[in-house]
Amino acid sequence: MHVMKNLCVNLLGFFGVYGKTKDTPEAREDLQHLHEKDGMPPKKYEGPASYALTKEEKEIFFECLLSMKVPTGFSSNIKGIINMPKKKFQNLKSHDCHVIMTQLLPVALRGLLPENV
Repeated sequence: MHVMKNLCVNLLGFFGVYGKTKDTPEAREDLQHLHEKDGMPPKKYEGPASYALTKEEKEIFFECLLSMKVPTGFSSNIKGIINMPKKKFQNLKSHDCHVIMTQLLPVALRGLLPENV
């Protein structure tokens, strides 16, 4: 279960809805340094990654999660782990991550991300 939680936390971090995002200026500078070795010209600015959610998409994502109905005892209260003003998850437990990864995330992201992601 802890491996699933680590995977879930990293995946939600890539989408920008949990913790800190991995797409930082330092990471982009490292990529530019790697491309310089390959002979490719570095780009000064690259937009956000195709899998990163915009503010509007985060709003839709969390509204979708809050509107989902699940059977009693299936999972903890989703409203307790979502911080709506910051548009982030908080206090995720292992079972919450398991339910999010297997049941809720595919449904909530289906209409938000482009086909190639």
